[in-house]
Parts: sequence; C-alpha cells; structure tokens
Amino acid sequence: MKNVGKTSGFYVTYFYRDKLILLFILLVGVTILNSCRSAQESRKREIFQEAAMKNYSMALQAKKNNQPDSALALIKRAIKIKPYISGFYETQAEIYLHLDSLSQAITSYHSALSYRSNNVPVLLQLSTLYLQKKDLATAFSLVSRAISQDGGDTDLYLFAAAIRLQEEKPDAAARLLTHYEKLVSPAGGNYFLVLSGVIHNRFKEWPQAVSRFKKVKDWAVQENVFLIEYIYALVRSGQTEIAYRILQQNKQKLSAGEFWLGRAIYYYGLNMPEEAGKNLNEALKVGCNTAFITYFLEMHQTDFPGMITEKKCQQYEYILKPPYAD
Repeated sequence: MKNVGKTSGFYVTYFYRDKLILLFILLVGVTILNSCRSAQESRKREIFQEAAMKNYSMALQAKKNNQPDSALALIKRAIKIKPYISGFYETQAEIYLHLDSLSQAITSYHSALSYRSNNVPVLLQLSTLYLQKKDLATAFSLVSRAISQDGGDTDLYLFAAAIRLQEEKPDAAARLLTHYEKLVSPAGGNYFLVLSGVIHNRFKEWPQAVSRFKKVKDWAVQENVFLIEYIYALVRSGQTEIAYRILQQNKQKLSAGEFWLGRAIYYYGLNMPEEAGKNLNEALKVGCNTAFITYFLEMHQTDFPGMITEKKCQQYEYILKPPYAD
C-alpha cells in the first residue's frame, strides 16, 4: 500500500507540473500573440499617420501653389484618415476662405476647436469671421474665450473693446480699455489711442478725445477713416482751423466721400449749415463708397439735423482691423 501511495503521489505531482507547464506555455503564447497584434496595430497607425501627413503636406504645397481645389481634396483625405487633428481643420478652413466659402470655413474652425478648445488663434480668426457676418455677440463671445485662455495678451482687450464699440456699447468698451491700461503701462499705440479717442467722442468728452487722437504717430491705412472722428473732436472743442488744416494734410489718405464729410463737419463748426449741407450732399453723391458716412451721421444726428438723406449704405463695420487678421 505504501508503494501505491508513493506512485499515486508521483503521478499527481507530475500531472500538476505538466498542467502548470502547459498553462505557462499558453500564457507565453498569449503574450506573444498580443505583442504581435500590438505591433501590427502600431504599424497600422504609423501607416495611417504617414498617409495622413503625406496628404497634409501635399495639401499645404497645393495651397502654396495657389491650387485651392487640389489642396481641399488632399486635406479632406487627411481628415478622413486622421479625423482628430485640429491643425488639419485649420488648414481646411484657410482653403475655404481662399475659395470665399465663409460658412464652410466657420464650420472647419469650429471642428478645430472641438479637438483643441484652447486654440487662441482659431478663436480670434473665428471672431473676425463672425464680424463679417455681423454676428457681434458671437464675435465678442469668442474673444472673451480667448481672453480666458490667454489673459496676458493685452491686445485681446483692445479687440474686445472695438467689438463693444461696434455694438454701440461705449460703456463696456471703456471698461475694457481701463482694464487694458492697468495691464499696460504706459498705454499707447495707435490702436489704443484711436479706440479711446472714439469712445471719448461718444461721451462728448471732446478735449480728452483730441488729446488721444493727437498722440497717434501714424495713421495706418485701416485707421484713416478715424481721422474724421479726430476732425469732429477738434471742431466740437472749438479748434476749427486746426481741424481744417489736418483735413487738408490728409486729403490723399481719405476717400472722396470721407473728405467731403470732413468739409461738412468743418463748415458745421463755422456755423454755416448751408455750406455744410452742400458738402454733405457731395459726400453722399460719391455713392456711399464708404458706409462710414451714413453711420457717422446717424451717430451724430443731433448735430446734423435733417442732413441724413434716404440714401442708406449698409451698416459700416465700425471696428479697427485686429492685429491678428491678415
């Protein structure tokens, strides 16, 4: 009986040992199989990545070569392969803009934000597109998001103030400029000076407006129209001759309509309403080449009673070109 027990124990021991060896072999096999699968998946991802990046690079080259249709087809391929890369949608949006497809560009920029919500340049670009659509509330909301992501970029406050001014909310614009002044010392630059000058005009603070406008070192192209605001502030503060001299000095920078409007303001300052009216009509005859004329008159209609004709221009985009826009 003792031998039987020993023999039984021997077989039992080897039985379990064989099972353990088999289990070990199975585990090793599964590990190797998983490793092979992982390597295959990794290689597949690499192939997809390479294909996506190849199409992306080709799209950029086609875009550079002024072939927007080819660029669009290529970037769409890249997105189909790797639909989670924010930069692909940014490029797609830029191509749509080149093709004058504003709605599609906006959709693409929103897609880019869905994968990278803190992308400040995209937030700003989107805000400028919504300004083109006259959707000021959305434009301001996007700039506010950009500020929450990058409050250190002080120009964002100027951009936000400009939008508030366009919304005819000078109080809100003034608060944003005050915040800007706290961050930037000393506050300066054409963008800030012109904005603050216009806001002072809205509050009928003519001397303060003149003080701001006077500090503008160079009236850049997108700011020329605000020379009219400067001239208006000078006239309202009693500096009529200085206003006329500045108007004459900058005649070549202004459009014909803006120049005639400047003359109308000048004659208004001289208390010559009939002459002011003649010049104003000349401004409107130009064909509203700038809707600023109508906008300006509507903003100051108490100063120019009866001078607003039925001829209307589309709402003037009363905003300085942001430093981020091309």
